[in-house]
Amino acid sequence: MAQEIWGDRPPVSMRTALQIYNVQLHKFLARTLGWPTKVVAEKILVTKQDGYQFNVQHGDLDVHEFERLASAGNKALGQRDDRLAERLLTEGLWPRAERHDLHGSASGTEAGAGRTCHR
Repeated sequence: MAQEIWGDRPPVSMRTALQIYNVQLHKFLARTLGWPTKVVAEKILVTKQDGYQFNVQHGDLDVHEFERLASAGNKALGQRDDRLAERLLTEGLWPRAERHDLHGSASGTEAGAGRTCHR
């Protein structure tokens, strides 16, 4: 992690800085996912004896869903199924939690308003 952040020139306070970044990241993930910080620390960003382990399964991130939908949408385009392609590609552009707004849910918000990354 230190290599990614500072390259070949980590600060003298590297360990302390990494611990602070880790705590901040736990809090951010907890807020974003709506989970208690303790659960994030036990399941997603786990402190190990020699560092940290980030546990993400395929499908947990919006990027995985985007790639799946984009692939399926392109396949539908190739098969000249324009309606299916439009639906799949549109779904791929919006985070899961906001897809309902895109299609006019009862929430009353405009499509795309206040977009955030949920995972």
